Amino acid sequence: MNNLLVLLTLLIICLGSASGLTCYFCANCPVPFNPYASSVREVPSDSGYWAVKKSTSSQHGALATRGPAEYGLCYFRGCRWLTESTTGRQIYSCCCTSSYCNTGSKTSKLTITVFFGALALLAVNRYV
Repeated sequence: MNNLLVLLTLLIICLGSASGLTCYFCANCPVPFNPYASSVREVPSDSGYWAVKKSTSSQHGALATRGPAEYGLCYFRGCRWLTESTTGRQIYSCCCTSSYCNTGSKTSKLTITVFFGALALLAVNRYV
């Protein structure tokens, strides 16, 4: 019975995170990034599962744009130089697949929450 409870809880968590994502959107995002700034909005990803932070520099704190990834731009998680299809410019792009992940921080809050939630469920299941 406890194993069934653990599996159902993990299934609910995974389905909730796989239903599309919401990301931060701003053209000239504030430096340092502030998700509560008036120029920052929260929008659903048109591509479904990708959000992106783009800049002309790989330096931390560089001026960046954030938003849903254009179709075909992201095919990896993480940061690398890409050629933008509409302009042909080299853009440093950081692609991610969880809600609010395009903040520029290394790990999203959802990833940490899911990890520690699963760890806690396994620990409770083992000792109950």
